[in-house]
Amino acid sequence: PAGSVARLHFDLSAVPENLRVTAVEAFKQGVAEAREKAPPAETPAAKKFRIQLTDMMEGGLVQFLKEGGNLDLELVIDSKTEEASLEARLDTLPDSSITKAMRAMGAGESLGKAVAARGDAVAIASFMRMPRELREAFMGVLEEAIANAKDSNETPAKQKLAKEMLGAIMPTLQAAEMDMGIALSPSKKEGVYNAAMGFRVKDGAKLEEALRSAVKEFADKADGKIKLDTATYAGVKVHQFTAGDDAKSREMLGDGPAFLAIRDDLALVTAGPEALAMLKDMVSLKPETGSVLKAELGLASIAKLGDSNVPKALVKKALEKAFTGKPGADRARIEVTTDKGFGIKVSANLATLEFLSLMDPNRAN
Repeated sequence: PAGSVARLHFDLSAVPENLRVTAVEAFKQGVAEAREKAPPAETPAAKKFRIQLTDMMEGGLVQFLKEGGNLDLELVIDSKTEEASLEARLDTLPDSSITKAMRAMGAGESLGKAVAARGDAVAIASFMRMPRELREAFMGVLEEAIANAKDSNETPAKQKLAKEMLGAIMPTLQAAEMDMGIALSPSKKEGVYNAAMGFRVKDGAKLEEALRSAVKEFADKADGKIKLDTATYAGVKVHQFTAGDDAKSREMLGDGPAFLAIRDDLALVTAGPEALAMLKDMVSLKPETGSVLKAELGLASIAKLGDSNVPKALVKKALEKAFTGKPGADRARIEVTTDKGFGIKVSANLATLEFLSLMDPNRAN
């Protein structure tokens, strides 16, 4: 394709069948050996889940080796914009079981994607759904964990609270989905940021009730650091939390409190100088089409957050030299998709390579 610097295409179906059979047998032997290596203190439920996961992965990859597919690796550099991208794609056969499994795992409407979309400096979203074949074994692991919690040596009151918390979290865990998003954006205060993190939940009302029970139980220890019902937006109650005494967090997010809102399908936490306004703006978010992983990072903003190993004067110099006069050149992106097999794409401007080299304290001037 136009702009390609290098492209590698490998068609597995063109490999002689006897070689593919040999590869399948070698792969099966390696999996069998790995299956027998149990981690320390593995419980019966955890073992069942591990073996089912191994079997599912083995079956899918064996089918891929038998039926064939394509592997593409492509490096593209746009000479005008200096944008570079590296993409690797494993294209499985359209109607194969591994294709269907991967498509189901990473396809869905994502609230995390909507949360991440509000991040100018950092935007990270991930959506993954556990295959149905694994859910029963996964539930066994959860039930085992609950049983162990009931057998703990805590006081009856704490055991009751733990049971309530587990009961509130259980619908979310039973859904076997991970849908989350992180957003970081500059605030109106120079050098300080607003941050948001959101997770998809099931039956948020139970989580809200469990939170209130926990706050009531530990009210004497909270010392006023948790304030319930400080605001209501779109019918959702907002709770205020005083952040811990962490110098790095204060430097990045300021001295203000954090806020939590739990609606029926989303738990949302915000922090920073405009945290409450940010939460108000996001509490009515609607899901967007997501992928297994999508991240966009503003390297200039991240670098300004500071690193004890890199002098601030060096960071400033590197930013000015690499990105001055190049708006948007500090953006780096990565996306993992499973809609047509497995794909991963990383892209960034060539200016980011210059910036990273200039950030080396040992680099000669």
